[in-house]
Amino acid sequence: DYRHSSFKPKDQFHCAYSRGQQDEAETWFGIWNQVLHGASGIITWFAVGHPSMIRNDLTPGPGMRNIRSVADDLQSGYGRLFLGTTRRTDDFGVYYSPRSNHLNWLDKINGHDENWLRAVEQLHRYPRYIAYAEVEMGYLRETPPKVLFLPHVRSLSDREINELKDYVRAGGVLLAGTNPGLQNKHGILRKAWPLAEVFGLKRVPVLNTGTGKGKSVPVKITEVIEKLDFRDLKMSINKDLVGSGVKPNGARPLFLIGDKAAGFVNAYGKGLALYLNLDAMDLKMAGLDPKKDPGALLRIIGERLFAARNLRRGYEIRWAHGNPTFKVKRSTFLQQGAVVAEFIDSQARYLVFLRQGKGELAKQPLEKATLTLDKPAHVYEPRSGRYAGYVKELSLQFKRSVPHIVSLLPYAVKTVGIKVPGSAKPGANVTIVAAILAGKNTPAGRHVFALRVYQPDGTEARWFRKNYDTPHGRLKTTIQMALNAAPGKWSVTVRDVATGIQGKVEFQMQEK
Repeated sequence: DYRHSSFKPKDQFHCAYSRGQQDEAETWFGIWNQVLHGASGIITWFAVGHPSMIRNDLTPGPGMRNIRSVADDLQSGYGRLFLGTTRRTDDFGVYYSPRSNHLNWLDKINGHDENWLRAVEQLHRYPRYIAYAEVEMGYLRETPPKVLFLPHVRSLSDREINELKDYVRAGGVLLAGTNPGLQNKHGILRKAWPLAEVFGLKRVPVLNTGTGKGKSVPVKITEVIEKLDFRDLKMSINKDLVGSGVKPNGARPLFLIGDKAAGFVNAYGKGLALYLNLDAMDLKMAGLDPKKDPGALLRIIGERLFAARNLRRGYEIRWAHGNPTFKVKRSTFLQQGAVVAEFIDSQARYLVFLRQGKGELAKQPLEKATLTLDKPAHVYEPRSGRYAGYVKELSLQFKRSVPHIVSLLPYAVKTVGIKVPGSAKPGANVTIVAAILAGKNTPAGRHVFALRVYQPDGTEARWFRKNYDTPHGRLKTTIQMALNAAPGKWSVTVRDVATGIQGKVEFQMQEK
């Protein structure tokens, strides 16, 4: 699952998976979506006779051709650019517990778990998914996130429980749905709830909460707790959705639904624990359609919590057609919504915007958005080669399902200078020197160069095609011409992948 690729070891590959869709836009979104979540390779399934992949006459079907077009796009230099960068995640962790997922599936409440994850995605942030094994090995002590979310994590080992307690004691913030750690690592119900003291709650027998058709009543905000202020919110929630399995034992109610406390806050050590005692995915909220925005309450709580704990991204994106949401139907979840990814490369930052489309790539509607940065930068849109200037805010326009890349550099790139010999003989070596030309006395950082060579008739000599990592924006390489190289004017282009700026030079190929 692409959501869990965050915790792959740095020295291992994680592959994007695609079996090729008849729908071109879905194929592009599906593969690029996984790449932007950390995948470093593509693996695909195919079978002879499958009409979408390989036909009986061994010709590629539309699905295979669609995958090839995505691969070509990645191999144009963008894949090399992102492989050498660090994908940034927010200081916000989401607990990954396969044991809990299996229990939820066996108990036929896996949809509830999926809904929690959809709500996390709708926060439009990049959480760091933290595997249970990492926690047992001390990850929360070595690299603790400011906020850790447990989405319906029922099954926890004793070691995990102790690590979570230490995490909160040391100053972490724990946000949990119902029943975290109520079962041990084997799925067996514990006699005592080991996280009761962390959340400041006591478990009580579960009573029938109603028919599910109860009246929606206004939410009452009790007070401002630990800078969490929800008093300006106007919400109505079905009172039947509130659980009755806990009561406060030191925790303070964050909000009430009727006379029932639906959210609790508890100080534990130097940290904080928040417990949501309701199904946060089935809420009726004023001004929001729960079918279109099922994660509304969790998103609002998350946004306020992030603001209180100063979890900032360095950019904000405003979609012209409203924030993308995810469909509830599980089978289509991975193919919905939008992705905003951030990559860090020394002095440079790269933002990639991707929104789901459907149909032919050439017929995709234009997506419009506004990007606001925390500080000005030299902004480039490399697909078009556009330089937007030294700005803090800019308008974006791009096709759906095609990843739109925005490069944020600390310096302006004027051009790419190239030098080659004026002429060459068939079979000879041709030395190519290229360099980023930036401002005066401005040392360039890492750049990726896409080298392409063209024959006198204008066709590309694809055997010379290569993408190069250049630590300081400088390249020196040699290509060997064939003994039967066509005489006439050959040309060499070097494109700076980060900016889309391209340099071109020609040389004369002599007769044999």
